[in-house]
Amino acid sequence: MESLIEDFIETTAVDSDDLLVNDYLSIVLYLYESGRYGYNTYYNRNQHFFERFLSHHPNDLLEDCSLRSGMTGFAMLLTFLKKNGHIQLDLEKELSELDLQLCLQYARNNSACENSFLDGALGYLHYLSFRDFSSEIIEQNASVLMHSIETYSTSTTKEKNDTWLENDKVLLGLLLLNLYEKHFQFKWLKQEILAIAESILSDSKNICSCQQQLISSLFLYRVHFNFVNANYVQEAKALGIQSFCNLSSQARGIDNPYLYNGTSGIACLYKALYKLTGEFTYITAYKFWLGQTEIKTKEVLKYKRNTPLSHLGSILHGIVGSLLLLNSQGTQNDNWLSIILLNS
Repeated sequence: MESLIEDFIETTAVDSDDLLVNDYLSIVLYLYESGRYGYNTYYNRNQHFFERFLSHHPNDLLEDCSLRSGMTGFAMLLTFLKKNGHIQLDLEKELSELDLQLCLQYARNNSACENSFLDGALGYLHYLSFRDFSSEIIEQNASVLMHSIETYSTSTTKEKNDTWLENDKVLLGLLLLNLYEKHFQFKWLKQEILAIAESILSDSKNICSCQQQLISSLFLYRVHFNFVNANYVQEAKALGIQSFCNLSSQARGIDNPYLYNGTSGIACLYKALYKLTGEFTYITAYKFWLGQTEIKTKEVLKYKRNTPLSHLGSILHGIVGSLLLLNSQGTQNDNWLSIILLNS
């Protein structure tokens, strides 16, 4: 595995001029996180990568302000690197300029902007929360966004597909819980959070996919721990039990190791559930999916010449997210999961 990762860094990441600017930043994050676990060979390459990242003009971001692949995702990664001590430069001026650009982008596109986590307003609100409401412009934008999505919590819109990262209702619930827990001024969100929880309870019999069961279970557990409701924890346990039935047959239906709709995403969900509850069954399932991720990651790295660049550099849709998960196995050093709402 080590030699495959080494080859990936040398031949794909170093030599490619076709990676998106967010992909370069994702690889910088991976290399810094590797340094935490003693992989100093990778960590010492970071100066080269960061210089390469700085030399790229993020033109691919100008028309895209999403968390998935655009300016919000770029700002989120940069903020994470700075907050976690990976970057020593003073980036407040640059981040403030990004805040202003994002504000203008979302203001221009407000009427057409969808309430989604990866591609719309929810991802932007997540970024603003990540910035700890550190300026007046951030606070004002958060306030506007909060009111524009206020009615979304009771929407009955069905998730777009089986991927947990597309279940915008539950992701909104997790985001609101983060705000409720960390910021006193958002205590009024309790009713919005409970409305989402009740919506999940009323529709729980129709939640059939493993990923949707897991993310719904995680949300209901967290609601219970905040507001103590036996119905929520009972349903959270029931959804968790349903999710790990027939693990082997489920594994055959997933052919990639990525966070988005792949094995590493499922492993991360089980790990988050275990950290939250301490239930042994969740750590067992996490180890199973971690093993599947390692197998499938090796396959992608081995045959990377047949893999699109978009499936190599991306955290969500590529190999970087899988490598981050594999790096952090057996440790509590997984703050990077906060980027996708799995580490509050």
